[in-house]
Amino acid sequence: MKHIVLLLMLTVGLVACTGNDDQPAAETPSEETSGDAEHGEELFRMGKGTEAPPCSTCHRVEEGGSGLALGPGLEDIASRAATRVEGMSAEEYLRESILDPEAYEVSGYRVGMFSGYGEYFSGQDVADLVAYLLSL
Repeated sequence: MKHIVLLLMLTVGLVACTGNDDQPAAETPSEETSGDAEHGEELFRMGKGTEAPPCSTCHRVEEGGSGLALGPGLEDIASRAATRVEGMSAEEYLRESILDPEAYEVSGYRVGMFSGYGEYFSGQDVADLVAYLLSL
């Protein structure tokens, strides 16, 4: 009987400690969430973990900078992003482009950006990355 009670307590404890895997990793941050551009730069340059490639693999921050230039250059991205979709702010456009890279096609570039960032980046990570991009 003592073993059954111990086993029951252990099971209840384990269930209480497990996370909710039904929640997407990159929930949209609330309006109060502000991004940390410094952390966003780290994510841009280094990625997160071993599964999600760094953005810097394909995007250049400045003309002639490092990166393969498989995706659009990001110099002055804040002003360009603000005019890409009517009624959408630069922040909204960048967030959606990160989480759903096939939502918008940039002329001259093929669709094919890594589409799993929403699985690896938290909502705060996305806010940080957007803050970094807006600082360019």
